Amino acid sequence: MKKIIILFILITTNMLCQNRYSQVSTSNYKSTSNNNLMRVYQNYNQQSQEVSCQALYEYIIDKGYQKASLSNYILDSSWLYKVTAYEYNYKTYVIAEIKENEYSYKTSTYIFCGISNMNWNYFQFGDYNDSNSYGERFHKYIFNYKCDCE
Repeated sequence: MKKIIILFILITTNMLCQNRYSQVSTSNYKSTSNNNLMRVYQNYNQQSQEVSCQALYEYIIDKGYQKASLSNYILDSSWLYKVTAYEYNYKTYVIAEIKENEYSYKTSTYIFCGISNMNWNYFQFGDYNDSNSYGERFHKYIFNYKCDCE
């Protein structure tokens, strides 16, 4: 039964990878037990067809493998503070902390789903004739993969 639920989670996560900002509140982050996560996704299936961004964030942080993390010192961006890539089941998920404004260190966290390894590499290292700006590359290779969650 657990394998079926986890398979359902992976399939639905891939289907939810478009359209909206997927803001996550990290202030109340707690590790999620498998039972709690299963309840969240069972409720998702029965009710609004929406997944909680918070639950997805926690699941990816807990179960995913951190591939890379770029801090504000490397990004040198007026709006990107930190960008971290996680891999889970051969898919890349990006958690981005975005500044409220260019002078602020206060950030909001967003999650992006189903990013190809190629797009992540183009964002991280650039492509031939690509911009040197991480912000521009983020818009080009990551931004369109906002998770469709609440």
